[in-house]
Amino acid sequence: MTTIGKTIFKTSPILFIAGVCFALILIQVMGCSASDGTILPEQAVVPDLVITLKADKRIYDRNEEIHWLVEYANRGDKPIRILVDEVFIGSNFSCLDSSGNIIPVSGGYNTWSPKAGHFTGRTYLLASGKVLALKIDALVDDKYDMVCAEMNSRGEGTDFQDFKKRLNLPPDYPDKYISAGRRLSLDKPGDFSFQWVYKAGERDKEWIFSGAPDESSVENLWFGQTSSNIVELTIR
Repeated sequence: MTTIGKTIFKTSPILFIAGVCFALILIQVMGCSASDGTILPEQAVVPDLVITLKADKRIYDRNEEIHWLVEYANRGDKPIRILVDEVFIGSNFSCLDSSGNIIPVSGGYNTWSPKAGHFTGRTYLLASGKVLALKIDALVDDKYDMVCAEMNSRGEGTDFQDFKKRLNLPPDYPDKYISAGRRLSLDKPGDFSFQWVYKAGERDKEWIFSGAPDESSVENLWFGQTSSNIVELTIR
């Protein structure tokens, strides 16, 4: 015990014990913050932007599609704007297997490359109380990859059969999934936890957009990070 600690203990033992207890509590609280790569607490920590994630059912087999629905709701009293990537779909997914292992997200079967500095999507303005619903299609393929499809296909002119052959994909692999949509390598059947994570910051104002003015504006862009509810799925 230090000289200061001895002095406090002699002067006021109760004050000394209270200080030690407070320090222990502070250490425990600081150790509870979520680390990178983990599924975040359910629902948004910021009340003005709330995200809801839904799947069309609970159990899926290989070579079956999952129809996801992502809803962004403005629960605040001011308009907010969000970024929606329409090409690299699936980048927002956070997924864990039943053992708590992080499922890696990798690039899709790209058939094109965007220009440097260009955002591959658009912005949406949500007035107070409004909800934006986004439908996302994904396929659980033979390799137990969950492959997401682009919202708007940009594979026009692609020789899909030749592309599939070069990628060692079966001829009947759906063309819509030969895109830049992301792949989650589930690797094997089992139970998985999915969550949709949204993040935006000041640097996102620097993107170059190619859409109409309302689709390219960054005015009222929402800054921060928030997450959806957790959806539990069984893949057989």
